[in-house]
Formats: sequence, C-alpha cells, structure tokens
Amino acid sequence: MFKKSIVVLLVMLFLGNLVFANDGKADLQLLLGNVVEKNWENTAKLYQQEYDVQLNTELDNAVNTLTEELINAIKDDAKQDLDMFCEEFENLDIHSKNYVYSEVLTKVKEFDMSRDSEYLPGYGYTDTDYIYKLGKELNANFVQSYWKKEKRTIEKGKTYKFYVKMELATEVGAQLGGEAGAGMFKITGEAHFTVNGKLEKYAEVNMTTKETVNTETMLKYEKRQVFFEVWRAPKATPDAWALDGNCYLYKEFPSETEIVLEPGQVFGL
Repeated sequence: MFKKSIVVLLVMLFLGNLVFANDGKADLQLLLGNVVEKNWENTAKLYQQEYDVQLNTELDNAVNTLTEELINAIKDDAKQDLDMFCEEFENLDIHSKNYVYSEVLTKVKEFDMSRDSEYLPGYGYTDTDYIYKLGKELNANFVQSYWKKEKRTIEKGKTYKFYVKMELATEVGAQLGGEAGAGMFKITGEAHFTVNGKLEKYAEVNMTTKETVNTETMLKYEKRQVFFEVWRAPKATPDAWALDGNCYLYKEFPSETEIVLEPGQVFGL
C-alpha cells in the first residue's frame, strides 16, 4: 500500500511538472491541450446523448485556468510563451479552434482591449508612446496545407471567321447593336464570290461566342507564417521612423492545385 501511494505521488508530481514550468509559470501549450482534450471528450458524450456533470466541471475549470494564465502572460509580457501558444492554436483542428476562440480568447480579448498597447506576435506589446507600421516582408515558413470547397465561374471565348451575304450581315449587325453586340458580331471586310454564275457581295464576319461554366471545386491552400519588419516612431516626432524588430502574421495562399467536384451547366452566349 505504501509503495502504491509513492507511485501515485510521483505520477502527480510528474503531471504537475508538465503543467507548470520550473519557474512556477503555467505551460500554456499543455493547458491548451487539456482544454482541447476535455472538449472532445465532452463532445463525444453529447453526441451519444450523455451529460457528464464531472466532465463538464473539469472542462469549465480547464477553460478558466487557461484564460487566467493567458491574461497573466499578457500582464507579464511573456512574449515567448504567448508566441508558442499562438503557434499551437494555429495548428488546432477547426472544431477545437472555434471552441477555444469562443470560450477562451474572447475573454482574453476583452481584457486585452482594455489595454492601450497592441500585441504583435514575434515582437511583443507595443509602447503607447510610439506609433508602429510593418515594413518589408523578410521571409515565410510553410505551416500546413488544407482544402477548401469553393464555387468557381469559368468563362472562355472563341472567335469564328466566316462570310455572310452583305445584306444579311448588315441586318444582323443592326439588330444586335450596342457595344456588346458589336463585340460578338463584327464585319471585318468584304469579298465577292460567284454563286450560280452570279457575282455577289459578301461580308467577312468575325463572331465571338462566350461559354460560362459554373463548378464546385476543392482548392488547395497553404498557410504560411510570414515575417515582417516592425518600424516605430515617437508620437512626438512621427517622421522619425526606426527599425525596431520583426513580427509575424499567418496568411493563406491559394495553390494551383484544384479538383473539380461538380461541373455546372454550360451557357453559350
């Protein structure tokens, strides 16, 4: 029994060291993982139409702890911890990301908005005595790729050249009229042909048709961590800009990889 108690105590101490670093500060990444894990467990229970009171209490406590420690990190200007949390959050699945944003980050944002300074990932909090701007892009790191369903409209035109009797060509051109019609049906010249032994006047015509295809596609996107210069200038002398570091933003870029899921109706104009 004594040995079992020692083992349990060692396990508890080990878990405690996972959540709190040597300096006593909470590990935001592990606290985030705890919230995500308990949220998935709770979601599975609800899907099975079960309500676990204890699990809900544990989830609420995990959310409150993460929120409190994030606010503490902001107060302490713990740039490295906050950056690591941001990176971990960006790698979450969409279900977990939405939950953490709704239950944790909205509360943190309320606190952050009460401060005059702004947090720039990779740089830290701005100084309220300065104004800031982003400079040139320094480099970008690939983070992940994913697929998004999109509706696309594809248009293409084709031009045909042929000859029509001059009287008919003139009549058609008059009926179409306007810039749109002129673009579709255009007389570009004239020619004379002998038909059934009779010399007749013909118009050389260019006719353009347009096809519109509506499709549903899966388009591959890449998420990248893009680094920028951070410049600042004192509010008292706003023209005295000086390079003060760098920060990063997460941006998505469409790739050239596309899969057509469902071709739509083709309209010839």
